[in-house]
Amino acid sequence: MLTSNFFFLASCTGGLGATWLLMQKVGGEYLQPGMKADDAMVVVAAVPDPAKPGAVQVQPVHVRNMEKFKAANPTHSFLLPSGSGQIREENSDRSTRYDVQAVRDGTVLVETKHRQEMGGLLIMRYEATDKSVRPIFTNNVQWIGAFPAGFLFAFVLYIVGRILRYRANRDSSAALT
Repeated sequence: MLTSNFFFLASCTGGLGATWLLMQKVGGEYLQPGMKADDAMVVVAAVPDPAKPGAVQVQPVHVRNMEKFKAANPTHSFLLPSGSGQIREENSDRSTRYDVQAVRDGTVLVETKHRQEMGGLLIMRYEATDKSVRPIFTNNVQWIGAFPAGFLFAFVLYIVGRILRYRANRDSSAALT
């Protein structure tokens, strides 16, 4: 069974999935105070909703576009209410999930998980106040990075299967003589 094509594909897929999940939990980088986050990372901001006076809408903001966003939206706020949500971008596979926890008055801890079009996942944790963001942790998880580990896992199982089959055949040949 370990040497069948179906099992090889199944173990390759399982290894890819397991590695993908592991990379989300184990990978990443904690940023020292003053360090800049990767430009591709995403934060969430609240801006006034033009369709509903007095209401706000949340939107994702890439770190690379932060200054441009602040200039275009002077009434923005990075201080979000506690809870979680998801923002889907129109006509795109991209979406941003966020989880907000109150830390102290005027400061929240936010974790964002931004799904990219080609299957990548950008994870960022940051402290936010009304007008500023202080990055704490970033993790850029790409599925292509999990593929070699999934293939290696399947290949090792295949080799183990070939060794076991060789030993079983050798033992059955020795028993017949």
